[in-house]
Amino acid sequence: MQLQFPPTLFNPRFLQYLTEVESSTEILFGGAGSSKTVHSAVKDVLRVLKGKNVLVVRQVYNTLEDSYYTDLKKAINDILDVGSEFTFKKSPLRIECSNERVILFRGLDDVEKLKGIACPVGEIDHFTVEEATETKEPSINQLQFRSRGGGERLTIEQIQEIRETMDKAMSLDDLTSLDRKKNIYELLGYDTKEDFEESGKTMTLLFNPVSTNHWIYRRFFCDSEGNATFHISEKVKHTPQLYIMHSDHWDNAFLTYDDHMRYESYRFINKYFYDVYSKGMWGVLGNIIFENVKLARFDDNFIANIPEQYVGLDFGVKDPNALVRTGINRQKKEIYILQEFVKGGMSTEELANVVQGFLYSKETVWCDSAGLQQITDLQIKGIDARSVSKYGGANFKPHGISVLWEYTIFVNVDCKTFAGEISSYTWKEDSKGNVLNVPDDGIGAEHQNTIDAGLFYALNQVLMQCKTSKIYG
Repeated sequence: MQLQFPPTLFNPRFLQYLTEVESSTEILFGGAGSSKTVHSAVKDVLRVLKGKNVLVVRQVYNTLEDSYYTDLKKAINDILDVGSEFTFKKSPLRIECSNERVILFRGLDDVEKLKGIACPVGEIDHFTVEEATETKEPSINQLQFRSRGGGERLTIEQIQEIRETMDKAMSLDDLTSLDRKKNIYELLGYDTKEDFEESGKTMTLLFNPVSTNHWIYRRFFCDSEGNATFHISEKVKHTPQLYIMHSDHWDNAFLTYDDHMRYESYRFINKYFYDVYSKGMWGVLGNIIFENVKLARFDDNFIANIPEQYVGLDFGVKDPNALVRTGINRQKKEIYILQEFVKGGMSTEELANVVQGFLYSKETVWCDSAGLQQITDLQIKGIDARSVSKYGGANFKPHGISVLWEYTIFVNVDCKTFAGEISSYTWKEDSKGNVLNVPDDGIGAEHQNTIDAGLFYALNQVLMQCKTSKIYG
């Protein structure tokens, strides 16, 4: 088929990327709403139409259908209008082209599942990593290793020589001739170390940047001494081995005035959120997660007149049970922590009585999904207790936090436990004191029961509605 499409279908900022770039590693990063993801999807479709197989990965497999799979369908049906050439399948996700090439989908939560990926014709030629900052470097290394194809089978003599060379080497840089005619790369079928590292397959990384402590920054954006090798002001870096393109919402010609103003308004809500998610800058995280918090005094009349209210429950085992009522005004971008109940050592009967007294008529209490037996016990008592959805697995809270940053959180002065917890709710640090993009609420951390109940559980349905918003695009 003729692979020519009017340039007006695409953002001018991405035309060079779509038509001229084919580097070994391609990095599209920057702010939300820039259209980098949908243009990556367009390019993947063009790759398949040209006879290549594509593997799309994300840290958690079950998030792909609502994200990149949907972007690919949009690229195929709405942008390129080549739907007649493709078939869409689920269980597992798969997109098949009439030329027998495919787009496959996998999760990096189980790298072993990457073994034995088979294409109807040929091998995987390209892989796209969505939300690459969710991934770990060893997983990407495994992905590259398992997808590497081509080359002839080694002889027994070559294998023995490789083993002897490896036994003497301390690092890849030590894999020189060692009194042999060929170095390790030649034995593997490559002329140089660079050819070995950059051979055959191509890869695209898509992400909104997070901390400069992230492995992606260290590997692609600075040298061995930590000096930056790419600055956002450059916008593009292009070599045969590496293509880096930065974009933000100002690069998206299809956004409206209101869209642009929404992204710009974040500068008045949370500086880190604005720098990273709107401007697409590499951030330097502070320890405190929520700076958008204010104490307030709510009387009964104020509480009664908040139309949208939810109740969350975090079950205590060694910790106290935490029951929190939360209100939200989506138009004003305000969250209200209205009431709390915190107590440990309670029987099922005692907890059920407290919950019944806490709820309004026919109200639901959203509970920690880890407490299925407790949820069942409450349901037997006639309480509409439901389990929350921890979408995204390990990224459930980071994603929720990015939505909550859009709001100002007002805490009732009577909710002293919540006020204390949120003021000390911090990011984790590694052994070197570097701040990580993970909330520190695990073993050894101060318990955050009311935060879980009042924000992540009570507002679970609100966060679910936001999880596929273009704010993450």
